[in-house]
Parts: sequence; C-alpha cells; structure tokens
Amino acid sequence: MFYRRKLILALMEQLGGHLDELHIQKLLFLITRNQDHPSYDFVPCKYGCYSFTASSDLNKMVEKGFLTEKNNS
Repeated sequence: MFYRRKLILALMEQLGGHLDELHIQKLLFLITRNQDHPSYDFVPCKYGCYSFTASSDLNKMVEKGFLTEKNNS
C-alpha cells in the first residue's frame, strides 16, 4: 500500500472514522503543507483545494474495502 493511502487511513483513525471527502481534502492539504516532499498535489477549486490523486486514492480504497462510503461521506 502506498504511503499516501496509509496517511488517509491514519487521518481517518485519528478523527473517529467519519469524514466527508471535502474535509479529507482540506485536512490533507494542511498536512502536505508541512511535508518536505508533499504526498499530494492540489489545485484551486470552488470549495478550496482539490487533489485528483487523493480522490483517486479514496475511490480505490473504497473499491478494495479499506473504507466504506455512506451518503457522500
């Protein structure tokens, strides 16, 4: 498993396991701002920052059963 996917799992674990994708994106942006080699790249978006890679990782983790998706969260 990629380090960046482990980062998402650790973030979910620390915050109780229930986050929507928008909040995950924002928290990952804040985390990567403090990394020497950022795990994700972000682009400006209507609701703040957005990472296509993070979205892809989230979808792949749902597909493989590491995360579950309920009502867009």
